[in-house]
Amino acid sequence: MEVSLVDEDFSIENIGNHKALKYRVKYNGKDINNVPVFKHWLDLMKTEKQYDGIICYCINCFLFFYFRDKREKNEFRHNDYCTHFDYAEFCEYCGELFADSSICCYKKGIQSFKKELYDNIWFDCLDYILYVPFLSLVFYFTRFFCILTSLRLKGQDINYKYESYYILENKFILTLFVFLSFCYSLIFSILYTGIYIWHVIFFNKIWKLKIEDKNNHFIRY
Repeated sequence: MEVSLVDEDFSIENIGNHKALKYRVKYNGKDINNVPVFKHWLDLMKTEKQYDGIICYCINCFLFFYFRDKREKNEFRHNDYCTHFDYAEFCEYCGELFADSSICCYKKGIQSFKKELYDNIWFDCLDYILYVPFLSLVFYFTRFFCILTSLRLKGQDINYKYESYYILENKFILTLFVFLSFCYSLIFSILYTGIYIWHVIFFNKIWKLKIEDKNNHFIRY
């Protein structure tokens, strides 16, 4: 397979049982499928592995890895400093790379919200705390706060590790304060009943989903 090397700074490194592509992405990985080096490496991985895996990018080392599933990703360590939290993945909605600490689009924000709830279900008495009206609202407002502070400006580069904190500027804090004030005001309005009913339905749905995943020994996120 002929690969164009013009203006491409890359290398393929053998790390453990993985052939990692060392390549510093540009524009948050947008349209990276058109980069000859990446296409060549991906075709090589699919041919060797013989399965449809997930592509991850270490934002510290600028390395691409091809993992079988989430379990392999979470268990793999390519050095003593980087963990699976440093692996960025391609968003299935906007096609850009997103890190664990950042959100690239609003659909990914919704997905992150579902993951937060999914991870907080433990199948014990603590789960029923989320049925308590006030405590459940505190939980949801906290999750919304985490999502808002993780939003990434499209112009920012995925190579910047602490990108999610860069957005915290005065205008953002003011907007966030107004937003949270509005949300808390809903507690004392007639809309509170509707919000609480939605919460119970949504929580039950995620709770049943986690039970099903537990019985099937499936790791969803």
